[in-house]
Amino acid sequence: MDRLGCFRDPDWPWYKLNFQWQTLFLLVPLYTLCSSLSNLQSWKSWRLPVMVIFACFSFTATRAAALAFPNRADITSAAGALTIGILGNVYSRIRGGTAFTAMVTGVLFLVPVSSMNDNP
Repeated sequence: MDRLGCFRDPDWPWYKLNFQWQTLFLLVPLYTLCSSLSNLQSWKSWRLPVMVIFACFSFTATRAAALAFPNRADITSAAGALTIGILGNVYSRIRGGTAFTAMVTGVLFLVPVSSMNDNP
């Protein structure tokens, strides 16, 4: 029998099954926090929550576009890039100066998310 993708039998133990979609509410902010800290952002900086929020919004826009436009990776990637671009522009206009440090985690997060767009 030919199967496409990875088969997971529901009778297997919990650690061999796929994550439920609700785990994204924990894993996405945790990943973006770790990514921001690995980019040498200070733990006590006021920019750290902004970076995490921007990346979460970018991920949400990309996943929503993947559900709305299945098998269209170009549109879904553009939705995330547009979101992070608009948030960065608004941030730079409000705070003054550059928004690169606030946007960098969201931009780096678009790369692995865009590879998930083929199977939302």
